[in-house]
Amino acid sequence: MVTDAQTIIPQIAVTENHHSQQSENITADSDNQQQTTIDEYVNPDFDSENLAITPEIPSEENNQLDNSQNIIADSEIATATDSDSETTINEYTITDPETQPEITPNLPQQNQPLIGIIDTGFTANNPNINYSQIRLGKDLIEGDNNPLLQPNQENQHGDTILEIISHSDNQNATQKSTPIWLGRATGSGNWHQSLIEFVNAAIASKQPNAVVNLSFDLTQINPDGTQTTRHKLTAEEKSALKYAQDHNILIVAVAGNQGALASALGQASTEFDNIITVGASENNNRSAYSSYGEGLDILAPISSAQTAEPSTTKTKQGTSIAAAFVTNTLSQMWAANPSLSRQQIKNILLKTASDIDVPGWDERTGYGILNRELAIATATETIPTIPVLAATKQLTKSLIGADANTSNSPNNTAAKPSERPALTNAKASTPKTTSNSTGNSVQGTSSYTTELAPNTTTTTSNSNGTTITNSQTNSNFSNTESSWNKSTVNTNSKGNSFNESTSDSSTKAATYTSKNFSQNSVENTNQSQQNYSRVKYEGTRNEQSSSNQKSRSSSNYTSPSQITNTTANSYRNSQSQSDSKYGTGYAINNGKRQDDWGSKSTSNTRNTSSIGSSVNNSSTQVQGKADWINSSNNSSSTNTHSGEESQVNRSNSESSSSSGPSKTKNSSDNYSVINSTWDNTTTDGKTVGSNSRDVYSEANSNANSSYDDGKSKNTSNTDTYTVNQSQETNSSNGNNYWINNRGNNYSVTQRNDT
Repeated sequence: MVTDAQTIIPQIAVTENHHSQQSENITADSDNQQQTTIDEYVNPDFDSENLAITPEIPSEENNQLDNSQNIIADSEIATATDSDSETTINEYTITDPETQPEITPNLPQQNQPLIGIIDTGFTANNPNINYSQIRLGKDLIEGDNNPLLQPNQENQHGDTILEIISHSDNQNATQKSTPIWLGRATGSGNWHQSLIEFVNAAIASKQPNAVVNLSFDLTQINPDGTQTTRHKLTAEEKSALKYAQDHNILIVAVAGNQGALASALGQASTEFDNIITVGASENNNRSAYSSYGEGLDILAPISSAQTAEPSTTKTKQGTSIAAAFVTNTLSQMWAANPSLSRQQIKNILLKTASDIDVPGWDERTGYGILNRELAIATATETIPTIPVLAATKQLTKSLIGADANTSNSPNNTAAKPSERPALTNAKASTPKTTSNSTGNSVQGTSSYTTELAPNTTTTTSNSNGTTITNSQTNSNFSNTESSWNKSTVNTNSKGNSFNESTSDSSTKAATYTSKNFSQNSVENTNQSQQNYSRVKYEGTRNEQSSSNQKSRSSSNYTSPSQITNTTANSYRNSQSQSDSKYGTGYAINNGKRQDDWGSKSTSNTRNTSSIGSSVNNSSTQVQGKADWINSSNNSSSTNTHSGEESQVNRSNSESSSSSGPSKTKNSSDNYSVINSTWDNTTTDGKTVGSNSRDVYSEANSNANSSYDDGKSKNTSNTDTYTVNQSQETNSSNGNNYWINNRGNNYSVTQRNDT
């Protein structure tokens, strides 16, 4: 893979994740912003007084590209900064005249969006491609104006993506074929330049709308030579994404195939509302290799009848395929109704997705699985006048914080930005071990690395109407580097591991059906640095580690008399750090740990019988955090543990029944909050601390009964309202202990009998 020659990642100011407000008057960010010129993106520190200004685009009410003028021929298309950046298919010479595609003038209708694909390269004579609609951008790998390749020339990952995106349900409607712009940049480290080129091509094309497919994720080449997922955008990349946003270009990005936290590009949709991040799904579940995070918007099937995959394309897997299907769907949505804004198109796509697992958006499945037919039909027939889904992607707490994986060497240098295509055939990897050493016992170096790429195993069983599918995904990485001389030894270690287990079962019996799903994952990272002397007893050690755990489950039971649905979702994140220093006559240790956790569970049950029915709903939500701080100096030590936790419980129920002349109807509504805090410090065996627990609860209930046999009639109605409040505080100071409890209770009952 070609990597960028750049050796330093520019420092980027931290920007908080943007979550659009759930307002009924949502507008794209660019609606109220001044147009930005291309020079601002190429050079963020430009001098505004010495610029050639790019012409602004005439705006409409929906802030779309102007489509009032006729489509111009391919040969007339040029970017605002370089007249040679666009090459027509007729300018490309194919060495074998027998394989040259037949080119016929076939300009697209004005309602067709312009599609862009930035990838690794494309075959010059693919029989499945209508080349009359192809528009060529630059090849940033070879440094020319032609991204087309000869058969079997280098990586043709882009060819697979092109086939899927260009496929149409109505292949006979050639006059309506969608124009497609191709750029070759994946692997060059300069994909952002290709994105700017596409934006300029979209402006010049006069197409009403535009969407670009980016089927690659971002990586970095670390100083030790390893390639890892990159979690920071460079300033140039962020500027290019902003340029596309300001000109209403939709971007389809991949989540990636690492089965871990998505790269900075996959997470960028939290900051740029014109980006749609796509993961892969199989069998109505997220594919185990599909990466995740706050930026994930939607999953798409990699092989399904609804995706209308061309028969000439071999069966493929990976988030590249999923993203291509989403891009294809977006193009058909816009072709059906070109007056829609990019925000409306994105909202319809997400709103029509088939939700799975946790209700609503979550960072593992986004808004759910692409429903292609419903999305196109909704765009065609049911057009919202105001965007109604603001793509708000926020859990109580994120599972993992994005953090670049860089070298732990004392002479740490920045990693080199690069990118890799998101595979079209994601599969299990085999463990890899590398080691090398130099020098001798007096002076030398050694390095040892083991790595297991995301490896998924799946088993399925069927018995007596029950189907059970279990999958397990594992990955790990560890690296230890040592250097020594006659006086000192330095050792640096780092590693990470990921484990995810999923179980999905369904039962279809004669009297009931049930479905159960559970998923548990844990991701651990660690790094350490140790230095010690070979000539005397002294040294230092530093350790850092993190653990991120997440669990979720859901169940459904349906029978003629009962329907029960339950969900559960929980997380726990932990980070710790310790430093130690030792020598003859002394030992100093300092450490700290931070945990945060949360959970939410719901239960809904409905029972029916010949004499009545009942409904019971309940939910519990917990959120907390805690800190541990410890220090020791020889025989003296201090340990502090503090934290807080809140729990909210809600429940309600209704029931009704009738038997002959008697009828009853009951209802209840309950709410409670429990807040707990603690702060304890132990110094050399003596503990000083306090713990508190506050409880507040309220309940409403109603009981109604009646009797009417035609001869006698009576009714009874009882309302009860109860409030309970208590406070408990425990304090200690060495052997002294105090307990303080207070409570208030209030209850009102009203009854009416007739």
